[in-house]
Amino acid sequence: MAAANRAYEHGDADALRRILEEYESSPESVQGTGVAADLVRVIRQIRQLQERLVQIELEITSLGASDIAKLKVKAEEVSDQGRNLLAEMAQDVKRRIDIESRRFAELSAEKRTA
Repeated sequence: MAAANRAYEHGDADALRRILEEYESSPESVQGTGVAADLVRVIRQIRQLQERLVQIELEITSLGASDIAKLKVKAEEVSDQGRNLLAEMAQDVKRRIDIESRRFAELSAEKRTA
């Protein structure tokens, strides 16, 4: 209901249509009792679960392709070699900061003497 209210407030007719379609095809919208109604509910639940599994698989694929996942894989690879990638990266950053700090100090000194 909250999603429907938000869609209505934003004038999002497509979202409202999707919400209505989801409700109409949901297990909860099946009227009646008995074996036939129960069967329809179960079939709809199975379809919902299948759709959710597809969404989860897409999310897993997306997460696996992310920069943080790539960094994790690289860290594991170098860890097998007895190295610590994050420590190496931190050292590299410190080294670059030191270089730029010295360069800044040199430029500042040149400006003062000029």
